[in-house]
Amino acid sequence: MNRSNYCMVAGWSAGLLYAVDKMAESGRLEAVVLQKPNTETDHNSRLRMIAKKARNLFCDPGKRQASVLSSILPGFRNFHVLSAHREKQLRSLAETHGFDLLFTTSINEDTRIHDYLERSQSRHALVLGGKVLRSVVLNRFNGRWINCHGGLLPYYRGLCSEYWAVKNRDCDKIGWTVHELVERIDAGKILQRGTVSYDPGDTLEKLMIRNHAAMVAAYIRFADALPDSASNPLEHKPGKVNYYSRPDGRAFRRLMRTKVSRL
Repeated sequence: MNRSNYCMVAGWSAGLLYAVDKMAESGRLEAVVLQKPNTETDHNSRLRMIAKKARNLFCDPGKRQASVLSSILPGFRNFHVLSAHREKQLRSLAETHGFDLLFTTSINEDTRIHDYLERSQSRHALVLGGKVLRSVVLNRFNGRWINCHGGLLPYYRGLCSEYWAVKNRDCDKIGWTVHELVERIDAGKILQRGTVSYDPGDTLEKLMIRNHAAMVAAYIRFADALPDSASNPLEHKPGKVNYYSRPDGRAFRRLMRTKVSRL
């Protein structure tokens, strides 16, 4: 099998450090490009960050995430939780495993990142979270773009797929999908997908973390099996299904602590 290299383009999603750590063990991870929020110049972002820290004083979501993630992801360790030291942890992983690490606040506008992707020897770019990538980025990479979506395609495109599947009583369609990344959101050919079980005793937050953990574990296996895992894609017609957006922010925070049986 052709053991070709790949790179990762990601945002600050739960389980990111775990995914980077496990993927880097193969020796095939060439680079990680991290999109992090620009809180220095965005006044509203700073206010949201202050409010988030205040909420976390009473109930740290990182601890809840870690509890669920560690029960699903084999070998999950405390430092895999996103924390104030996450950038330091990523730099340590890059030094240990020998991959390039690039930080940016806007991959769509950062020409330094565009140039790096154009020079990259990787055959695949694996996306995990972060902002929607524009054609100016997609066209600079000479390999194949692949994304991992926290919803079961083609049924649930967009955001908060677990919530909408439960809300629509589609409890057999809670899951994740690995697909080719194209300009239209969640519209590329399907490469792999899987479902997670519905437990009425779960809070929405726990269900979403369980699904995310299953997705991360599958994505690591997918990367390890490249390029074979990316063969035989399945076409779908995203125009025939709905695109779902996030519910109102404050209302959604309350819903996260609600049992899914009550949604």
